[in-house]
Amino acid sequence: MRQRKKLLKLLPIILLSFISLLYFVLNFSPASLFTVFGFKISYVLFFFVLTFIFIYSFSTLIFANKRRGFLIAIFVILFLFLRLNKLNSPYFAILLVILIGSLELLFIKRK
Repeated sequence: MRQRKKLLKLLPIILLSFISLLYFVLNFSPASLFTVFGFKISYVLFFFVLTFIFIYSFSTLIFANKRRGFLIAIFVILFLFLRLNKLNSPYFAILLVILIGSLELLFIKRK
């Protein structure tokens, strides 16, 4: 029960990341850039970071396991990155599932 109360502290992070993710999706074009100290940075980078934070915290809350939350978030980010680069073959998704599944099995065996 104590573990679940610790995980409920993730709710503000989930809400903030979801609201900011919605704001980015609705208000900024993926092709637009912004400049910080002379560097041009795409808004896609912030989309991936906010998506990772949201998926990680949400799946950590659901599964009550940080490792599984991290693996699910990595899977989603890699899948979206492959789709962004027009690698739409279902074989890439199958390879990602195999990769993430083998990492999960590796971490289970190490325990």
